[in-house]
Amino acid sequence: MGQIQKDFKVQPFVAIMYKNNYKYEEALAECISRFGEPLGISDEYNFSEFTSYYEKEFGANLKKRMHVFGKPRELENFHRNKIWSNKLETELSKQSEARNVNIDPGYLGLSKLVLFSTKNYSHRIYISDGIFAEVTLVYEYSEFKNQSWTYPDYADEKNLSFITDMREKIKQTARAKGYMLNLI
Repeated sequence: MGQIQKDFKVQPFVAIMYKNNYKYEEALAECISRFGEPLGISDEYNFSEFTSYYEKEFGANLKKRMHVFGKPRELENFHRNKIWSNKLETELSKQSEARNVNIDPGYLGLSKLVLFSTKNYSHRIYISDGIFAEVTLVYEYSEFKNQSWTYPDYADEKNLSFITDMREKIKQTARAKGYMLNLI
């Protein structure tokens, strides 16, 4: 029989989609306040090249960046970051008719990238508090692999490279500080 463990640690991951740089900066500042300094921030990319799904709400020419934060956090109740990010989206959009940012929180572990969602679907598992989780990328045979449901921008070569580089930094830091076995 396996022993129940509760001390798993993960690196906070947040993807921020935006139209205006100043709203991105506001969202990033709030994320830093919550999670600490970033371990890495991806290059800005044109999210509208991957999908038009959000254009009715946000307009065209949407930008996006991915962020991995430096301090590992306990996984217990980590899904509540999605509740927090939804509230932040609302707060940052009070002066306009539509959202100004879309914030997707999750975590990057050594074996996977997990995103949280308020939307149910066949590949998402209900966690609690109205939040679902999905394994967006799986690390196998020395690389991240997408799933059939992986969003196209997460499967992009540049973004996979960023996530892989962040995984390597996480691994090196964990080894140096002696908490390697608690990372998932």
